[in-house]
Amino acid sequence: ESLEDAGNPAFGQVATVDERGLPQLRTVHLRLIPERGCFGFACHIRSPKWRELAAKPALSGCWVDYKRLTQFRWEGRAQLLGPEAEDAKARLLLDRMWSLIRPDVRKAYWLDHWQPHLKAGSQPGFDVAERCPALGAVLCLPERWDIFEMDLQDYTSGRRTLYSLKKGLWIPRKISLLHGAPRSSGGRH
Repeated sequence: ESLEDAGNPAFGQVATVDERGLPQLRTVHLRLIPERGCFGFACHIRSPKWRELAAKPALSGCWVDYKRLTQFRWEGRAQLLGPEAEDAKARLLLDRMWSLIRPDVRKAYWLDHWQPHLKAGSQPGFDVAERCPALGAVLCLPERWDIFEMDLQDYTSGRRTLYSLKKGLWIPRKISLLHGAPRSSGGRH
């Protein structure tokens, strides 16, 4: 629900690792991709984010759903879906991702794509409804979730659960709100 809520879009932060081994964080618009059983985001194929993921396809991220009072933190693998995709389903997914991007952002993709021609003085035409060849999609394939269900009236009543993917199954584990240790069976945390 959080990823499909048009009224409360899932703007989250994702971190990649750059060539120096340092984390690089940025905000993206996360989208549900049900036909692939994952979520993902649109990405310019000449961006540092794309290059970093091509070199090391690992991501971590976080988004907060304020409507549902839930924080989603995750880590896992990334799969890049570039414009050269020969698979018809992949092309359809790229087309759908393109259609979900705001028109002003689509225009920016096209202007960047035509930048060399613009500098040379020509005025190429483009239609923002047509997918720009610079669009790629990053599919996020989590292997670990840390989900915090908030209670704004009483922080200590919130619930935090860690889910780890083991042999195709999600294994839940309740953890402490403050330090990530497993919850004890009694007493306050």
